[in-house]
Amino acid sequence: TQWRTIAPIIGRTAAQCLERYEYLLDQAQKKEEGEDAVDDPRKLKPGEIDPNPETKPARPDPKDMDEDELEMLSEARARLANTQGKKAKRKAREKQLEEARRLAALQKRRELRAAGIEVNSRRKKKRGVDYNAEIPFEKRPAIGFYDTSNEALDPMAPDFSKMRQQHLDGELRSEQEER
Repeated sequence: TQWRTIAPIIGRTAAQCLERYEYLLDQAQKKEEGEDAVDDPRKLKPGEIDPNPETKPARPDPKDMDEDELEMLSEARARLANTQGKKAKRKAREKQLEEARRLAALQKRRELRAAGIEVNSRRKKKRGVDYNAEIPFEKRPAIGFYDTSNEALDPMAPDFSKMRQQHLDGELRSEQEER
């Protein structure tokens, strides 16, 4: 609304701006009618409690407070500031320490590089199995009774690594019948 736009310029809340506008309209209307502005229903009588105190502007705490009031205020501020639990605080602290450690290592590497000392960067190990390099769950056969080291491979034996399933299966019966 327009009051949200105007409020920060004036230094009030939107509700206070609207309230003030209505008050000024009422004052102008009473001037036209010629009434007195003495018995305004918005004015609080002594002993009355304000029905909506949140529309009133915030006042700073008085300077000359006694010890108890100062202690109560500091406790309230601490309670309001303590919105995180123990676990969230620990997580935030660990995250901050990890970030500081990372930045320190980065700074150290930069300084060493600037000094001309080349540090070999450790490659991170890949987690899991590299299926291109090794066969997963491979069990090598146990050494038998007979020596098979001098056996020669048959050159006519097909290279199964380059073959596809359809080469191994051969022609389908339906394809043979079509010819």
